[in-house]
Amino acid sequence: MMMSCQTKQVASSVVSEDSFAYSMMKQSVAEGTNAFLSPTSVAMALNMLTPGAEAQTLKELQSVVPAVSVASTDFLKVASAIWINDGVQVYPAYLQANKDAEVYAGPILAQKVNGWAAAKTNGKINKIVEDPIRLPMMLTNALYFKAQWQHPFKAQNTNQDTFYGIKGEQQVDMMHQTNHFAYIENRKMQAIRLDYTSPYCMDIILPTQGKSVTDVIDEVSNIDLSNAESCKVRLTLPKVKLDYEKVLNDYLGKMGLSTCFTSKADFSRISASPLFIGMVKQNTFLAIDEEGTEAAAVTSIMMAMSARPIQEKIYEMNINRPFLLLIRETETNRILFYGVINTL
Repeated sequence: MMMSCQTKQVASSVVSEDSFAYSMMKQSVAEGTNAFLSPTSVAMALNMLTPGAEAQTLKELQSVVPAVSVASTDFLKVASAIWINDGVQVYPAYLQANKDAEVYAGPILAQKVNGWAAAKTNGKINKIVEDPIRLPMMLTNALYFKAQWQHPFKAQNTNQDTFYGIKGEQQVDMMHQTNHFAYIENRKMQAIRLDYTSPYCMDIILPTQGKSVTDVIDEVSNIDLSNAESCKVRLTLPKVKLDYEKVLNDYLGKMGLSTCFTSKADFSRISASPLFIGMVKQNTFLAIDEEGTEAAAVTSIMMAMSARPIQEKIYEMNINRPFLLLIRETETNRILFYGVINTL
């Protein structure tokens, strides 16, 4: 039985985004390693492709990727960019459909792309690509979040303690406080909501002793702390700081984007060039400390170009006038005979 304050149904307007996020989350959990991803940034980056897609490719993007619109606030910065290499002509209508994105035309250089990522993430993500970049086109989306806890942890209460990770015991900095939080628990897990001094919060799900995150992942989507009663909790939370990078092609392919990563992709509303997605990658940063949370993500979509069959030129040779001929050895090029044929 779940012990909680009352819960409520998830609003239908966010079900699609939730489904996309939980689908990604389940795949991360199954890998059994650390992961930190922004499904919102992934969706926003893929949304940039939708106005340029046709046929089956468009159907897949519309059925798998939620339409996400996020505006920048004092706590969350959002930015997008389209990088177009020399020799690729992108239709103006496609750029107009992505009018909020910055557009960079010319050679795609790592210094420029990495500089853009660093600028949009307050210097937390400084490298997402390396030279040489042999791409016809690239799309990037960046999110940067920073907010303070509504109930900060006191630094003097932080001490070293044991974290029992999947690779063994670790001595880490643990933060402590006792306060009232939205909280629920059952036989499989505990869940708590930590509010920021902003319209954001962090939900933390802790499997009970003997359970793993794999054991509870299918139930996480049913947990809703938004209306949970406030309970007094003695909370111990580790400080966290990590950088993460993940290529998402497999995740997205399993979620239903089957043609986007192949030469069958139809992005004919972007350019006359036969484009498909070569790689979707996300770089992230996370820091959790006594004051609050800082997080950043840059999603990069590297487009590739399909090789079109070359139409071989057919030359006309009508030997209807005087001509020369040579009969020679192929190995030595010795001319055994030659002829000048002026008449037949």
